[in-house]
Amino acid sequence: MTDLFDVKLFRSHHYNLFLAGHLLLNIAYAVPFTYLPIKGEEAGFSEQSSALFFTGLGTGNAIGRITFGYVSGKFPLIRNRAYIVIVTMVALSTLPVAFTNSYLFILVCSTMFGTCAGKECTASIFHVF
Repeated sequence: MTDLFDVKLFRSHHYNLFLAGHLLLNIAYAVPFTYLPIKGEEAGFSEQSSALFFTGLGTGNAIGRITFGYVSGKFPLIRNRAYIVIVTMVALSTLPVAFTNSYLFILVCSTMFGTCAGKECTASIFHVF
C-alpha cells in the first residue's frame, strides 16, 4: 500500500514540467468552446453554421485520439518528440482564427485544434518518464 502513495515522482523536474504544461493545456482546451460561437456571430454566420465548428472540433478529436494511440503503440520511441510537436500545434491552430472571417478557414482551424488536442490527450496517457 505504501507504493501507491510514494511521492518520489513529484521530485522529478520533468514530471512537474509535464504536469504544469498539461494543466495549462487543459485550461486552454476550453477556450475554443467559448470563443468559436462568439467569433461566428461576429463574422455574421448563423447559429447553426457556427455549430459546425464544434462538429469539426469533435470529429478531429476522435480521429486524433485513435490515430495517435495506434501510432504511439507501434512506435514508442517517438512519443516524447511527438508530444512536444502536438502541444505546439494545439497553440498554433487557434491563432489564425482571430485574424480571419473565412468560414472554411475557421472550420479547418477548429478541426486541426480538435485533432491535435485529441492527440495530446492520448499522448499524455502513453507518455513515459
